[in-house]
Amino acid sequence: MKRQLLAGLGIGAALLFSVPVSAQTNVILPEDFTYGTQLGAEKVPGYNIGFSVVPEQLKEQDIQRITVQLVSTDGKVVAENEAKGKGLKNLIAYDGQQYSTQFYGKAKKMKDDVWTHSIYCGQKPAFAEIIVQDKRGNTYKAHNTNAPDKVLDPVPNCPKGQ
Repeated sequence: MKRQLLAGLGIGAALLFSVPVSAQTNVILPEDFTYGTQLGAEKVPGYNIGFSVVPEQLKEQDIQRITVQLVSTDGKVVAENEAKGKGLKNLIAYDGQQYSTQFYGKAKKMKDDVWTHSIYCGQKPAFAEIIVQDKRGNTYKAHNTNAPDKVLDPVPNCPKGQ
């Protein structure tokens, strides 16, 4: 009886540890999702998304890329900021494992020393999705559904379909 029980536990333990790493949800901790009136060098209204990566779950040197998306109520990604390569190294150097990125209306893509920012026409987000990919190709996702009620003004000359 003991042998069967241990064999059963062994199978259960093997199944437990065979769950893909990408299924873990405790790697990213969403933090703030705020509206500000003077964001970025341009000092314009926008949203700030804060989050952290739990170092016991994923060390910063193992991160390959971080992407933060604003998603509308219909599930469409309306804006995306991505840090990889040198930008990711700068982000880690500046912030450690607690990060943030800003979204404000702009009719053109732009890049700063950390983030590559997509076009963002100012649509109100329903939530932010935070995606972290490690160097082994595993992907971790978390949502922040605490979107502020504030709405950005429409961006003039924004491309149609954005």
